[in-house]
Amino acid sequence: MQEKQLNILFENFLAFHFETQLPDSILLDIVEERTDLFTIENKELLEKEKYY
Repeated sequence: MQEKQLNILFENFLAFHFETQLPDSILLDIVEERTDLFTIENKELLEKEKYY
């Protein structure tokens, strides 16, 4: 079986979060969410990781 490569382009992308980043891992889910709710629900994580 031949391996395939895929390029994904995100436009108007706010943030990402991968609890465990593994080599060769793939995205399992992409969701569209209101920015204000995302910010409120993820405030602690965004503060913790803002300089990463």
